[in-house]
Amino acid sequence: RKACLIKIGQDRKVRKWIEVPPLADTGLACPMGIEFGPDGDIYVCDNQGWKGDPKGLSKGRILRLRIRHDLLESCIVVAEGMEHPNGCRVRDGFLYVTESLMPKVKDPSGLLVSGVYRFKLDDRNVKVNNTLDDANLIATFITRNKACQYGADGLAFDPAGNLYVGNFG
Repeated sequence: RKACLIKIGQDRKVRKWIEVPPLADTGLACPMGIEFGPDGDIYVCDNQGWKGDPKGLSKGRILRLRIRHDLLESCIVVAEGMEHPNGCRVRDGFLYVTESLMPKVKDPSGLLVSGVYRFKLDDRNVKVNNTLDDANLIATFITRNKACQYGADGLAFDPAGNLYVGNFG
């Protein structure tokens, strides 16, 4: 099976729109958050770690897809090496992405750390290490719910420009 994006028309009919290009190493694509950029390109979080297969660990990507006439024209990797990229939003020339798991970052409490990354819309092949040293990391969170150790998930901006982040845990 191939991962795809679907489109719901104004007539409420659902149809397959495009297939998301798989990662060569895993043969999979695991699309999560999607967001349109100002030029109509679509940014997609490819959460390779979601399947739980060790081959997908730290291989999550942020893809920029250009779709013309219902055909995938190009696929640019904005960032790679992410653990669990999940939600994304575009604002003021930047793409904000939640990273739901950051297992390389150890909090003294032993609880899960997650975060938010910010990329320029025209970034390409940014290498993410999933550590506090990543230049694109702008915020981190600790998930206090011991029964559900999964972190930053969806995100949104209010009209004043404040960023809100949901914590799945």
